[in-house]
Amino acid sequence: MPSVLIINTGAVLIELADGSIRLFYEGIKYVNSQFVPFHIFGSDTSPTMHASAALFVSTYMIEKYGDDQLRWPAMARKFINSKGECRKN
Repeated sequence: MPSVLIINTGAVLIELADGSIRLFYEGIKYVNSQFVPFHIFGSDTSPTMHASAALFVSTYMIEKYGDDQLRWPAMARKFINSKGECRKN
């Protein structure tokens, strides 16, 4: 069974069979460097706001757990800190 971390009501991190982690939102998989739709942050955001999936996850981790990344779930840290990922479905 894959590991799942709920970020907000519509976004989740899921660890795939190959060990990679993807952000799933509205049926689309995102790697950490891909831009996510502005409304993923909620209804109060500006349509001109652009953010990567890693920044989105970081924002929610800071809100929930504070600035100390050691307090964040390991799955979130792994997703944010992964380097050189290319899009894989």
